[in-house]
Amino acid sequence: MGGLGRAVVVGVAVALLVAPACRPQGPQRITIKGTATLDGEPIELGYATFVPTDPAVGATGGQIVNGVFSVAAFKGPHRVEITSPKLKRLSGGSDAGEYEVIRANILPSRYNAKTTLSFDLQSAKDQPKFELVSDAKGK
Repeated sequence: MGGLGRAVVVGVAVALLVAPACRPQGPQRITIKGTATLDGEPIELGYATFVPTDPAVGATGGQIVNGVFSVAAFKGPHRVEITSPKLKRLSGGSDAGEYEVIRANILPSRYNAKTTLSFDLQSAKDQPKFELVSDAKGK
């Protein structure tokens, strides 16, 4: 490759490295840790989705394990959806546990598809606490 060809390759490489630093920064995600319970007991396994009210930024979520979740979401108000599958441990499964999904979601729709949950995220110190009540207990 000639001197001009090398110069072009080097110029393109430098442009690719510098270009991301020149882009304007968009909304920043804030990582928070929260809890989710059902009828006072930690949700064993589930998913918490934070949907910003601002349509310009996307939804984000995190897995719930033993009632605790961590999520990197955008600052501001969110609609929150929480789901939790009903699982059955498979016999002969590994120590890590192999499960079969019996039902996709055991939580009432007011916590997911027709959610009434919300959270206004302002800082990394925020710790959302979602205390859900099953249909049987809520009546």
